[in-house]
Amino acid sequence: MDGRRDPRGEVALVVVVVATAAIALGAAHGTALVPGAARQDPWWLAGPLRFVPGVALGRGGAAALSAAAFVAYLGALRWAPALGPGRLVAAIAIVQLAVVAGPPLLSADVFSYVNDARLFAVHGLNPYVVTPAADTGDPAYAFLGWHTGTSPYGALFTLASSGAGLLGPGGALWSFKAIALLAEIAVLAATSRLAARRGRNPVRAVALVGLNPLVLVWALGGAHNDLLAVAVQLWALVLVLRERGRIGSFLFALAAGVKATAGVALPYVVARRPSRTIVLGAAAGVLAVALVGSLVFGTPLAGLGATLADARHVSRLSLPKLGARVFGNGVVAPGRIRRSWGDRSTDGRSRRSSCAPRTRGRSRWSSGASTATSRRASRSPARSPAARRPRAPTSGSSPI
Repeated sequence: MDGRRDPRGEVALVVVVVATAAIALGAAHGTALVPGAARQDPWWLAGPLRFVPGVALGRGGAAALSAAAFVAYLGALRWAPALGPGRLVAAIAIVQLAVVAGPPLLSADVFSYVNDARLFAVHGLNPYVVTPAADTGDPAYAFLGWHTGTSPYGALFTLASSGAGLLGPGGALWSFKAIALLAEIAVLAATSRLAARRGRNPVRAVALVGLNPLVLVWALGGAHNDLLAVAVQLWALVLVLRERGRIGSFLFALAAGVKATAGVALPYVVARRPSRTIVLGAAAGVLAVALVGSLVFGTPLAGLGATLADARHVSRLSLPKLGARVFGNGVVAPGRIRRSWGDRSTDGRSRRSSCAPRTRGRSRWSSGASTATSRRASRSPARSPAARRPRAPTSGSSPI
């Protein structure tokens, strides 16, 4: 079977591509699947797919297409070796481009990346000290899904992405979408290498990840930085397995600088290969992340506190939550017990003051404070002096 073409595999492959692309196209012609468009829907938000003929897609239609894509995805996995690498790579490339060319799907998290970048690069504020409400007049604020809480993302990611904030909300959004696409390609390349090294079929391994509707619609479609963290982890694993443990374990630690949850894998790598090289590389990586956090943002644990606070949130799509809605049982969350049909308040959202410091920055964040202008003070809440950093001299170029 693996060496012969099977029309069922080709049909399954076409259904995955068409159904997934249809979700992105339908989202580009409406706002039901684009939380970022709840308040504003500028032309750049939907991307090039807005100019492709189509009809708006609601949640019911998206659910039906997702179900069809997932069933076809299982078939494509079954017959993946018979499809051949060329046909499979072409299909993955087409569906990836279709998803990236549409609006950010099902989540507004990418605008949290945009807002953090703009707080740091444009407004001179520390996203680990202030919340988005510190500057409600910023054009990115209208697209946010989260308005409370400090940044939960790693210091390396925030620093590296700060340049995108200078491009404005539209330019920053498409920068992050491009980063997500490159990260997804890196994930697939690492997956193929790891599968071959383990004696598994690399074609099926690439199909497992590259055609997965959840990865395509949620991770890539939402331009989530999880893809970047996973890409770093997988290539770190490739290096570790190639006996380049010092660099590999160093990269494993750096992944936590993208998102703190990526650091969970590091102890397992050290425990599995407890050599001096692995330990030194991991320690150097942890030190690098802590130094960037301390020197740039005033805390070595940038994003960790907000990440731990996120554990209080209850996802509307989790199995316990869905079960509670079906059976009417209570929903239990850390620190609170609610009835599923009772309290409709936002799950686990922080009620902190919008500018309450989460860290005690002992760096230039606190020593170089400047006074807010009357124009900015009139449109935003009062800011703590610790929330502002000294502005670097401009080079003559203005942000777009």
